[in-house]
Amino acid sequence: AAKDLPMMGVALLVSMAQLGCLYALPWFVANAFGRSADLLTCLAAGSMLELLTSAIPLPGGTGGAEAGFAMLFRPIFTNVVAPAFIVWRFIEYFGPIIAMVPLLGLRSPGTRTVHDRWKKITRFFSGEKGISAPKGAKSGKALKAGKSSSGGVRIDPRVLLKRRQGKSSE
Repeated sequence: AAKDLPMMGVALLVSMAQLGCLYALPWFVANAFGRSADLLTCLAAGSMLELLTSAIPLPGGTGGAEAGFAMLFRPIFTNVVAPAFIVWRFIEYFGPIIAMVPLLGLRSPGTRTVHDRWKKITRFFSGEKGISAPKGAKSGKALKAGKSSSGGVRIDPRVLLKRRQGKSSE
């Protein structure tokens, strides 16, 4: 990562944005329930709640998230803390799981990567004609020869083992 500092900076910014949205989620829920809440307070309490649910070794976090949310956000939500927790938990935990169900079988077992197939799908829906493998994509024969489709070299452990056995017998 240190060899590509700009990309590491982009990854850092994306991670910070993701964590900021995760920690600010109770603020959004409070606004959805018509409660006034301070964003900075919700960020601090949200980060403490994530720490609480991660640090305490409960089976599946059972009770930790519920008790932590009730303890940290009761002053904001008062009598609607239970429905607010349900909405927060769904958006934070169950929503992403349900949204990713269509992608569960997505993998790259052959020579075409998931990225190549995604480009093919987007080109199809954009109306481009003559959909084929993206430029620079290698065939299965080239991949078996040891060249990867990303321009690097694929290492086959069986070939390395044969080379080591050949050198040790000399």
